[in-house]
Amino acid sequence: MKTEATGSVLITGGALRIGRALCLAMAAHGWTVRVHYRHSAAAAETLVSEIEAAGGAASAHGGDLATSGGPDRVIDGALAAGPLDLIVNCASVFAYDEPALTDAAIFQEAMAVNLRAPMRLAERLYHHVLARDAGGVVVNILDNGINALTPDYYSYMTTKVGLAAATRMMAMRFAPHLRVGGVAPGLTLISGDQTPAEFARDHGRNPLGRGCDPQDIARAIRFMVDTPSMTGQIVTIDGGLSMTGPGRDVAFMDDAPLAGDPLSDVE
Repeated sequence: MKTEATGSVLITGGALRIGRALCLAMAAHGWTVRVHYRHSAAAAETLVSEIEAAGGAASAHGGDLATSGGPDRVIDGALAAGPLDLIVNCASVFAYDEPALTDAAIFQEAMAVNLRAPMRLAERLYHHVLARDAGGVVVNILDNGINALTPDYYSYMTTKVGLAAATRMMAMRFAPHLRVGGVAPGLTLISGDQTPAEFARDHGRNPLGRGCDPQDIARAIRFMVDTPSMTGQIVTIDGGLSMTGPGRDVAFMDDAPLAGDPLSDVE
């Protein structure tokens, strides 16, 4: 019987939401989990305690990935706790803008957290596994929107498209020592001001009639880790939604089309 790979994993954005679920899932499968958080120290420590109470091993590591030195501080803290075998880049900022109404602050933060930080963390893990004469894996959490672009969440989606390209480029350069892949989930948890009823409606708006959940993402991560011939691939988990080309983000499918000139009434 094949045994699943285990080791130590750093999960960015691990204290809350999808990241939290991934930490619990990986710990349940025998991984030592390094939980990264930005502001949610209490939530991260609570999660560590929960993992330890279930017989797992975990530690919490704070750091702001939006700052120039943030990614290095995060991985330095994680490596101080021991070697790393896997990084799951889950941390992400998600603020609304669109091509005719851009915001420099939204764009700059999205670039730093969603693109530059995963690239730097992967680079650091590559040199770490080289020095250990070992192997490793990076899994970048992307978005199913990379397969069917809409004008919504312009800065966010631009960074996810960039990270998808970087995933393949890093996979080429870091082979054979470090494998790099991506998971592109669709709508997974209630977001923003969605009501539970709106989420249930939107979550099922796809050919399968069911959307992604955090356990689907965790299974995809483990599949990538457990498949030693796999690198440079992106797995989309969205019930088939990205095949249908919705034209708008799933949260806005019932809204009116974007205005032709959103600034026409602004003086």
